[in-house]
Amino acid sequence: MTGTAGRYITTACIILLAACMLISSCQNSKGKASLPPTSSQLVEKGYSLLRENKPLEAEPFFNQALEKEPESVQARLGLARSALYGKRIEDARRLLEEALERKPGDPEIRLKIADLLVLVEDRLEARAIYRDLIRSGNPPPGAYIGYAEILLDNDRSLQARQAVEKAIAADPR
Repeated sequence: MTGTAGRYITTACIILLAACMLISSCQNSKGKASLPPTSSQLVEKGYSLLRENKPLEAEPFFNQALEKEPESVQARLGLARSALYGKRIEDARRLLEEALERKPGDPEIRLKIADLLVLVEDRLEARAIYRDLIRSGNPPPGAYIGYAEILLDNDRSLQARQAVEKAIAADPR
């Protein structure tokens, strides 16, 4: 019995040693198992590069994230932001609209679309979106700021000031 038990223990030790060696060979220099990055990790890396003002380097990470998760709103928003850096307005608009299709009515995406419309001088449509966001009851503070900018363009400084005050009250940071 001790001979058989000894062989089982020896076999178990060999299997355990082989597993440890396999795990060790799969680890990268930081000691973590090197697994393919998740869609979220790719998006985060893309945004990190955008914060470093490296939009062209960020785009492949957002595209890879979309390959892994085709419905990713965050990857589309990152690509839209990258497109804006490169002055590819139509690409940015298409990506924002795709994001809105996947997350209908999202106030932050609608705000980004309105901001883009201001950029391309479509202030009438932008104004309508800002006003709709403000009337929704819980608008992102940027909606007040965008609306104030349009009001200033129309020489309505008192209303613009009120909109800015509401933005500050909504987000005092």
